[in-house]
Amino acid sequence: MKKLAVIIVTYNSETHIYDCLKSLFEFNDIGDALEVIIVDNCSREYRALNLKIKELYNDKVNLIANDRNGGYGHGNNVGIRASTAPVIMIMNPDVRLITPVFKDVCNIFENRPNTVQVGFKQLHPGQKNGYSFSWTTNLHPYISMPLLNLTKNLDIFIPKYMYFAGSCFCMNKAVFEEIGLFDESIFLYHEEEDVHQRFQKQQIYKLVYLRTGKYIHLHLPNKESLDKNFTTFKQGLESLEHLFVKRGFTEVEAVKRELQKFNMLILKEKLLCILGKGNKNYLNYIENWRQILREKLK
Repeated sequence: MKKLAVIIVTYNSETHIYDCLKSLFEFNDIGDALEVIIVDNCSREYRALNLKIKELYNDKVNLIANDRNGGYGHGNNVGIRASTAPVIMIMNPDVRLITPVFKDVCNIFENRPNTVQVGFKQLHPGQKNGYSFSWTTNLHPYISMPLLNLTKNLDIFIPKYMYFAGSCFCMNKAVFEEIGLFDESIFLYHEEEDVHQRFQKQQIYKLVYLRTGKYIHLHLPNKESLDKNFTTFKQGLESLEHLFVKRGFTEVEAVKRELQKFNMLILKEKLLCILGKGNKNYLNYIENWRQILREKLK
C-alpha cells in the first residue's frame, strides 16, 4: 500500500530530473510505500527521457506523457488523479531532497487532525536560506516585502498570511480533491497562493511547517539573463489578475498591486546600486516593466 506519492511535472527538464529522482530514492525512508509519478508536458526529448527513466528505475517511476501542455496546475492534476497514496508531494524537477522527510510527513497527516498541507525549509545552492514561504498578496507590498527577508532569516511562518513555496510541499489528497485540485485556468505562477486561499476559507484546516525537512531549490533569479519580452512578468500578472477576480476584486486592482510590488523592487535595487552591489541593467529592466504597468492603468 502506498503512503505518499511524489508528483513531478516536467517540461524540457532533462538536465534536472535525473538528479531529482536520485535524491528522492536516496532519502526514501518509507521504502515501497513511496509512489513516484512524473507527468511530462510534451517535452521535445520525451522519447529519450522515457527510455532512460525506464532503464534507471524500471517500474519504480510512473512516467505519464501528457496529451498537451496545459500548464503547471493541469500537469500536476493529471499526476494527482493517477496517484493512489493518501498524501501527495508536489515537487519541481530542480529540487533536491537533502534530508529524509516522507516518514515525518506521513506521521503528521496521520496524527494531527485537519492538517492539509506540510511545507519544508528551502535552501539554495551553498546551503543559503531560500524562500520557504511568501506573504500573500492580500497584504500590501509596502508591508510584506520588507517583512519577507526578516521572516525568512528568522524562519517564521504565519499560516494565515503566508503560503509555502510551490517548489516542494505536501498535501492531503482527499481534501485537495474536495476543494477542486489546482485551478487549471492558471497556466503558471501564483498556483500555491490560490491553493492557500482556498484552504483558508475552510477554517478547520491546518498548515504545518516542518523545519527539519530540507531541500535545495536550484532555480535562482538571474539578473544577468533578462527576458526582453517580459514573458515571465506577463504570465505572472495574468495569473495574479485571475487570482484577484476570484477574490471578488478587479484586474485593475491586481495591476495596482503588481505596480506597488515593483516600486519596492526598484527601491531595493537602487539602494544596492548606491552600495555598489546592484545591477544597473536589471534596474533599467524592472523600471521598464513598471512603465508598462503604469500604461495599463491609464
